[in-house]
Amino acid sequence: VLPYDEMIGRLFDLLGRSRRIVRIPMLALLAGALGRITRRPEITGAMVKRMGEDLVADNARAHADFGYVGRDFLAGGLSDIRPQSVAGSGQDPHDKKDMKSHVR
Repeated sequence: VLPYDEMIGRLFDLLGRSRRIVRIPMLALLAGALGRITRRPEITGAMVKRMGEDLVADNARAHADFGYVGRDFLAGGLSDIRPQSVAGSGQDPHDKKDMKSHVR
């Protein structure tokens, strides 16, 4: 089990930065308000609340049914956090200007 704060700390370590975690009271409320004000429905208070929840799941059935074997967080180093291109196209799947080319 990897707590959220430790996960973020490992990202800072990987990037060669000092660990800085800032706690903001009522962040979930602020995030919800920001999502509404900016008309960005993907920004919600629930999203912020999930960061504090234990979301660990047992993968025994996935292993039994499909042979799935998990791996440690950031086992691939920096390649785990770099944007991945879309199937060799050279395009970033998160780049909104390239989104139309991926829609069929």
